Amino acid sequence: MFDIIQGMVLFDVKLTCYMIEIYKGDLRDLLLPKNVKEKPKLEPRFREGGMVEISNVTVKSLKSMKECNDVFEHGLKGRMVRQTKMNDESSRSHLIFSIIIESTNKQ
Repeated sequence: MFDIIQGMVLFDVKLTCYMIEIYKGDLRDLLLPKNVKEKPKLEPRFREGGMVEISNVTVKSLKSMKECNDVFEHGLKGRMVRQTKMNDESSRSHLIFSIIIESTNKQ
């Protein structure tokens, strides 16, 4: 993905991401800094064209594949897990990692 974007010389391209989990019907921001005391309510809404947008979610800028991997790994550490009979660390949630690509033609 980053190799393709580097070749798009006629466009300004901006990559951002967010990472949430759905746990017991609630949305949790997996990239929210730990020192935030009051967690904002995450609310999904549909944008023009059918894209889903999550309000109040932490958005990270991405400049490289390494940065993307680092953000993903950081978010995984915040997931809700619990031991089950079948698995020592079973996730009880659904994970959504979204990468948003915005491009603007320079011409």
